[in-house]
Amino acid sequence: MNEHAKKSEPMPARDNGTDAAGTVPLLAPARRIPAVLAALEKEAQVAVIAAHADLPSPTALRHLQHLTRCGLAQAGKADPDRYAAAPGHAPLHPATLTPAGHAAAVSWHIACVYEAARVLGALALPAGTRITPDPARPPRTPANPGVALAWFTAEHDHLERELEHADQRGEHTHTWQLALLMLGIGCFTGPWPTWRQVYQRGITAARADRDRAAEATLAEAAGKLELTSGNPAAAREHQHHVLSLRAADRDSRGLVRSLNTIGVTFLREGALREAGELFTWALDLARTTGYQEFATFALMNLGAVHARTGPLPLAVKELHAAITALRASGRTAYLANALENLAAAYRHASDLERAEQTAIEAIKTATKAQVPMFLPGPLIEHAHILAAHGEAGGALALLHEARAIYDELGDDLRAERTRRHIEQLSQAQPPPEHAASEAAVDTAPADATDI
Repeated sequence: MNEHAKKSEPMPARDNGTDAAGTVPLLAPARRIPAVLAALEKEAQVAVIAAHADLPSPTALRHLQHLTRCGLAQAGKADPDRYAAAPGHAPLHPATLTPAGHAAAVSWHIACVYEAARVLGALALPAGTRITPDPARPPRTPANPGVALAWFTAEHDHLERELEHADQRGEHTHTWQLALLMLGIGCFTGPWPTWRQVYQRGITAARADRDRAAEATLAEAAGKLELTSGNPAAAREHQHHVLSLRAADRDSRGLVRSLNTIGVTFLREGALREAGELFTWALDLARTTGYQEFATFALMNLGAVHARTGPLPLAVKELHAAITALRASGRTAYLANALENLAAAYRHASDLERAEQTAIEAIKTATKAQVPMFLPGPLIEHAHILAAHGEAGGALALLHEARAIYDELGDDLRAERTRRHIEQLSQAQPPPEHAASEAAVDTAPADATDI
C-alpha cells in the first residue's frame, strides 16, 4: 500500500467524530459540546453544559456560538444563555452524563440560588456552611432584589427538578443546601404549592448527612412558611423542634434565632407579653454572644411590642436605635419594617403628623427594597393613620392594596387579618371628630422581623 493510499484510509472511530455510544469524546472541546447537547435533549444553561463537558463556561460558550453558526446548536428564544442541539441528526453519539458532571451542574445551581438569596438578604445558613462557587463556572449574580426575585420565580420549577435529581443520586449535602436556599428565598416570596416536598427532601438529606445544624435551619424555614400559610400550630411544632436541637447542641447563635422566630409567632397572634419576654431574652443573648445582627432584629421587635403595650418613649428609643443600625448595614427591607413600627409608636402616642411622615418613609423604603412582602405592613400602618384622621376612603384603598399583595404572596394569615380590618372599617366609620381615638385602638399586631 503506497503512502497516498494510507492517507485516504478512514480514520479510527475515536478520531472522526463517531465515538462509540456512551462515551464522552475527550479529544477536543468542540466535540464534547455536541455530545453533551445530544445527551441533554433539551435546552440547558451554558454553565450546565460546561459542567457536563468538564469545561470552563467561557470556553463552552465560545464553542456553542461556533456550533450555532454551523447549524449544529441553537440558542434559546426566551433565554439566550440557554442552548440546545439543533434539530436533525446529531453529529456525535450522546455522551454519558457522569456523576461528576451532575455534581458540578447542581453546584452551579446552588451557587446561583445563594447569590439570589444574598442579594435579597435571605441567607440563613448553618454555622460553618460555606457555598464556594467554581471560578471556572461563575454563578449568575442578580443586579438587585427585584431581579433576584424574578430569576427565582422563572427558575423555580427547574430548581425543583435539580433538587429531585440530586436527591435521587444520593448527593445529601447538595440536596439539603439547595432545599435550604430555596426555602429561605421562599420566606421572602411567600409559600408555593410544593414547598413542603422541598422541605421533606432537604430534611431527609440533612439527617442522612448527620448535620443537625442543617436540620435545625431547614425546620426553622419550614416553621416560617407554615406561619405564612396560616398554620401557626404547625409553625410552633417546627419551632420547638428547632429549639430542642439547638439547646442540645449549645448553639447560642441558633438559640437567638429561635427565640426571635418564636417571638414573632406570638406577636402575630397578639400574645404581646410572651413576645416581649422572648425578644428580651433574644436581645440579652445576642448581646452576650456578640451576634450584633440579631441584637438589632430583637431590639426592633421589642420596639414593636412596646409600641403597643408601652412605654411609648422606650419603644421610640428602641426603634430609633434599630433604624440606625439597619441604615448602617444597608438592610433596606428590614429598615422599612422598623420604620413601620416606629410609625405605629407615634400613632399610639397620638402624634399623627410624625406617624404619617414615618409611614410614608416606610412605604418608600419598602418600594426601594423591591421585596413585595415588606410593602403591605407600611401600607396598613398608613391606613390606620388615615383612619385616625377620619379619611376612611383612603384607608380602605391602602388596605385593599395590602390584601392583594398578601393574596399574591400566599400569606393567608395576614391576608385574612387585613380582610377583617377592611370589614371593620367598612361597617363602622366613626364621625371625623371621633376617628382618632377609636382608630388608634386597632387589633393588628405590628409586623416583626424574622429571617
